[in-house]
Amino acid sequence: MKNNVFRFLIFIFFIIQFSFGQAKIDYYNTGLLQLQLNNKEEAIENFNKAIDLDYTFIDAFIQRGLTKYSLKKFKEAIQDFDRIIAYDPKNKKAYLWRGIIKGALGTFEEAIKDFNKVIEIDPLSFNSYYNLGIAKNNLLKFKEAEADFTKALELNHNDSATYNGRGFAKKKLNDFKGSIEDFNNAIKIDSANFEIYANRAGSKLFLEDYNGAFLDYKKTLELNSKYKPAEINYNIAIIKENMRDYHGAIEYFTKSIEINPEFIDAYWKRGIVLDKIKKYNEAILNYNKALELNPYYILAYINRAKTRHHLKDYKGAITDYNKAVELKPDYDVFLYINRGSVKCDLKDYKGAILDYNKAIELNINVAKAYYFRGIAKKYLNQKTSANLDFIKAEELGYKKGEIP
Repeated sequence: MKNNVFRFLIFIFFIIQFSFGQAKIDYYNTGLLQLQLNNKEEAIENFNKAIDLDYTFIDAFIQRGLTKYSLKKFKEAIQDFDRIIAYDPKNKKAYLWRGIIKGALGTFEEAIKDFNKVIEIDPLSFNSYYNLGIAKNNLLKFKEAEADFTKALELNHNDSATYNGRGFAKKKLNDFKGSIEDFNNAIKIDSANFEIYANRAGSKLFLEDYNGAFLDYKKTLELNSKYKPAEINYNIAIIKENMRDYHGAIEYFTKSIEINPEFIDAYWKRGIVLDKIKKYNEAILNYNKALELNPYYILAYINRAKTRHHLKDYKGAITDYNKAVELKPDYDVFLYINRGSVKCDLKDYKGAILDYNKAIELNINVAKAYYFRGIAKKYLNQKTSANLDFIKAEELGYKKGEIP
């Protein structure tokens, strides 16, 4: 009799265990189905129920963590992967995804620890080397990033994103030709990736391949008109300026500003181009706008001063140069050389000499500073000293007629 009762209890136990086991699978599968329908919150509810029935259900933890990650619930997602690792310290998928999520949070050093842990478990993990490269690019460790991407490509030489990542690292290391080779390979694999064209355009711009850069930026916008449109139109404007197509440059700076009315650099650069085509008053309006957006933008003060000098608004130019000096006294030798030139136009030769002295103090090898100081001294009838400055300017490479 006792044996029969015992057998019955064992039978009931297995029935219950089977029911719980089947139930957790049903909840898990329902969660996967909800994910296919993009019902992410409902999916999480089902993964919760599966986990409530089995706290060691790793697949449910993984799917719940990934779903939370997709909903940008990064800290909650990390907690799920923490629990997997606590239960299974060799689970490389958990380390990998935890590292990716830490990267999304900007904690790249912590992410690197997780990627290294995956490599410790699996030395041939392509995804770990790739993500190490991404993390190190973000930490500005471009040489290390290049090495990690290279290792990833040894494991999988047919991955567009890895070529793009290594190309970006090479670009930051000033290996522009090498970066273009990588971007070319990336485009061969994925010709529809607009970001790669934008990256390649940047490298071509540094190599002064302006037409190639222009075509790549145009292709970027063709593939995705919403990808950094203000920045890309700005870069096209820079290309146009370098090609001396000043009206084309103004057109693209204007497009950039229309997209982002607070794009300070675009106002500043448009002002510079307007100055080049002698539209001085319009240039000043652009510098004014840049300074309205950022009253500490030193370049706008310097360029507005130059334009005011062209307009013979000498006092206005001096005011702007003074403000630039106030903001950053050691910014650039030409800040003082240019202010000295304005003072010469005001016949303040002593004041001009003080500015040229400061320029020489900052850099003793600038021929222009000696030459103009010589001019100022000549006006003060300091002929011997002026001639010494002219000789020094010539020693530094000044040729007659080179500097007005």
